[in-house]
Amino acid sequence: KQFYAKQPDKTAAQAAFDTLVNGTGAGNDFIGWVDLPVNYDKEEFARIQKAAKKIQSDSKALVVIGIGGSYLGARAVVELLKSPNYNALPKNTPDIYFAGNGISSDAVTEILAMIGDRDFSVNVISKSGTTTEPAIAFRIFKAALEKKYGGEGAKSRIYATTDKARGALKTLASREGYESFVVPDNVGGRYSVLTAVGLLPIACCGIDIEALMHGAQAEREDTLKRGVESAAVQYAMSRQALYADGKNIEILAAYEPAFRFMAEWWKQLYGESEGKDGKGIFPASVDLTPDLHSMGQYIQDGIRMLQETVVFFDNSRTSVTVPSDEENLDGLNYLAGREMSYINEKAMQATKAAHISGGVPVTEIRLPEISMYASNVSALPCVRAYLLEMQRDIARKRSVTMDGRDIGTVVLPDADLKIYLTASAEERARRRCLELSERGTPKAYEEVLREINERDYQDMHRDIAPLREAEDAVRLDTSKLNFEESERALLNLIQEKLK
Repeated sequence: KQFYAKQPDKTAAQAAFDTLVNGTGAGNDFIGWVDLPVNYDKEEFARIQKAAKKIQSDSKALVVIGIGGSYLGARAVVELLKSPNYNALPKNTPDIYFAGNGISSDAVTEILAMIGDRDFSVNVISKSGTTTEPAIAFRIFKAALEKKYGGEGAKSRIYATTDKARGALKTLASREGYESFVVPDNVGGRYSVLTAVGLLPIACCGIDIEALMHGAQAEREDTLKRGVESAAVQYAMSRQALYADGKNIEILAAYEPAFRFMAEWWKQLYGESEGKDGKGIFPASVDLTPDLHSMGQYIQDGIRMLQETVVFFDNSRTSVTVPSDEENLDGLNYLAGREMSYINEKAMQATKAAHISGGVPVTEIRLPEISMYASNVSALPCVRAYLLEMQRDIARKRSVTMDGRDIGTVVLPDADLKIYLTASAEERARRRCLELSERGTPKAYEEVLREINERDYQDMHRDIAPLREAEDAVRLDTSKLNFEESERALLNLIQEKLK
C-alpha cells in the first residue's frame, strides 16, 4: 500500500527493470545477484553444508569476521529467522559472534571472554584480506586459535571466504590449507548473502539454507514474471516517485525487534548503491515503537524532506495477553484481554495516520506473518522437545482434540482417531485472501499462493518432525467444502469412531 499524492512513473520503472534484467546498464558485471538463486555453484553449496555440520559438531562458538556486506546480511537473516537473542537461547548449534566490523578493543575482548574456554572456530570473510577492521580481528582470533589448539589444530578450525584466485587472504588460505569458499567476482559484497559469505554462518545456526534458496528462487521468479506489478518494483517506484518530489530521506520503520538488522543491512544496500554523483535517497531506520519516544517528534514536525516505509507483520508467532489489574493505577485496564500483537498493530496504524497527516508520505509493506520464522523456531530441537512432552502430558490427563502438522506422526502416534485435514494450495490461498480482505489488509492471490507453497515445502523438508500423512490417518480433503460442510464431515468421522 502506498500513501502519497504523486504517482510513480511506470514507464521509467519498466525501462530500469529491463536494463537490470538484460544486463545492459553501467556496472552490469556486478549484477550476478539477479540470477544467483538459480545460478550458483552446487558443489560449493554442498561443501558449505558439510562445513556447517562440522562446525556444529566440534564448536560451541563461531566467530564470523567481516565488515559491511561480509556480515550484515548474515546477521540480518540470523536475527530475523532465529532471534536477536540467538546466543542466549538454549540450542544445539554454536553461538555466533560477529567481529571485525569495527576497531574496538573492548568489543574484541568481550567476544574472547564470552567464548571462554569453549571450543570455537573462525570464519574470516574478505575479498582481499587487507581491509583494516577484519584483518586486525583475524590476527587476534587466529592467534587465540593457535594458542588453544596449536598451529596445525588451528588450521582445521579456520574457514576462509575470499577471492577465488588472488589477494592476501587467498594466498594465506592456500598456503595454510584452510577450508576455502569463494566470493563470486560478479556479486558485490552487499549483495552476497546467498553466497558462502552469508550461507556458512546462516547454516551453522541451523537455518535450512536449501529452503532459503528455494524462497529466493520463488521471489525471483515472481518478480521476473510480474515485472512492474511485482512487490519489488512497486516499492522501487514508490520511493523514486517520492524522491522526485523532494523526499530525499527515507526512514525504514519496523515494529519487530527481530527486524533491526534487516534495517541495518537495508541501509548499506541502498546507501552504497544509490549514494553517487551527488544523488540518492539517504537511508535511515527507526525501531518502533521505542523510537517514537526519541525520533517521533522530528518525524512528526521536523523538516518535510522525509518519506517513510513501514514494514509490518500481521500475525505474531506468539500470543501474549494483557492481564487485568484490580487497582488499575496505570489506567490501562481498557487493554485487558487484548493481545499485544493487536495493540502493536493499533500503534502502527495510529502512527502512520499521524505521520501522513503531518506531511510524511508512507509506503506500507505488509506481510501476513513471519511464516518461515515460525517454521524454523518450531523445528529447533529444544523447542520441539519441550512442546512434545507438554502436548503428550495434556493427552495423558484428559480427552483432547489436538491440531498440528505432526500430531498424528510424532506427537500422538497412538491416537484413537487421526484425521489428515487438507485442501489444495489454491483453495487455501483463496481462503487466506478472503480472510485478509475482511481484515482490511488485502493481498494478491498469486503472492499468497507462493507463500503457502514455500511454507509447505519447508515443513515437508525440515529435518525434525517434517509434515507427512500418517499411514493410518483418515484423509479429509475440504477443497470443495465450505466451513459448515467441513465441520459436519469432521463430526461424522468422530461419531463413527465413537460407536
